[in-house]
Amino acid sequence: MKGMAKFVGVAVALLMLLWIVWNLFNKKDDLERLKKDYTIHIEDTASITRIIISDKTPQSVTLVRDGNVWRTGSGELTRKDAIETLLETLYRVRLKNFVPESARDNVLKRMASAGKEVKVYAGNKLIRHFYVGTETMDEMGTYMMLKNGKNPYAMFIPGFNGFLSTRFFANEALWIKKIIWGFDNLEISKVKYVNYDQPQESFELVVKEDGFLLTDRTGKTAVADTIKSAVYLGGFRVVEYEGVILPQDPIYNRQDSLKASVPAFEITVWKSNGYWRKLTTYHIKASEESEEFYTNLGKYDPDRLHAYITDQTGKERFVLVQYYGLAPVLRTFNDLKKS
Repeated sequence: MKGMAKFVGVAVALLMLLWIVWNLFNKKDDLERLKKDYTIHIEDTASITRIIISDKTPQSVTLVRDGNVWRTGSGELTRKDAIETLLETLYRVRLKNFVPESARDNVLKRMASAGKEVKVYAGNKLIRHFYVGTETMDEMGTYMMLKNGKNPYAMFIPGFNGFLSTRFFANEALWIKKIIWGFDNLEISKVKYVNYDQPQESFELVVKEDGFLLTDRTGKTAVADTIKSAVYLGGFRVVEYEGVILPQDPIYNRQDSLKASVPAFEITVWKSNGYWRKLTTYHIKASEESEEFYTNLGKYDPDRLHAYITDQTGKERFVLVQYYGLAPVLRTFNDLKKS
């Protein structure tokens, strides 16, 4: 009897041990499954080759790695700061909080109506597919959910106080690098500057094998200062616009009247291969209360202009520019003429 009791005791202990081990393994499996449900971050962001972001407006942008740079799906270079911020977000985003069951349906509804869809590829392989929702109540986290995930989660970046949804924007125009020309000075063959406010400042500068040919608005030629002209052409590599004008901006719906007005000035630059790009600017009327303080023709904003960037392909971008930002390429006939 004692032997039987001992055997039963050992068997019970063994069964209990097996039960504990089984539960531990199941618990571990459950934790791993749960972790997979909220793992959005990507350890190896260098492997990412393509990112697609879509929203409910509907808008969509495709970002493609092209060697050491990123381009939009239409081939435009992207803003380095925006791409670096997006890749940093994909690398550092982590779980902040679970969503309470009582709030789950509301979070999902808002995600369905105002969320953004993000697809991340490494080569042709889709490595992440998730949705970005609105910010949490304390604005310190952002609701996100994996495609086919079971639940949404409040995500954040450790050490960063704020929400992340603004980093995932689907408007391609906002991703494009803010460069106006981006031409290498050695590629430029001609520049034409037309000033409608002060026509006498207009000129055409042509690059010759032995120097530069400078012509005023009447067709009169002059010897161009070689150093000043070379520095001037170098400015077309770097000048940028302040920002793109979007449909929600009031001026966006008044473009017909804007184009019907007389421009402030135009700068057209040709490359040696015949490709050209033109900046056409328009004055912005000063507000009534500040007009008396402005000296730029008395009634216009002294700092900014509306503008169009166009080229021979028919592309057109409506932007806001600053006189300060354009300073390297705002020169007159007399500025470039040899003394």
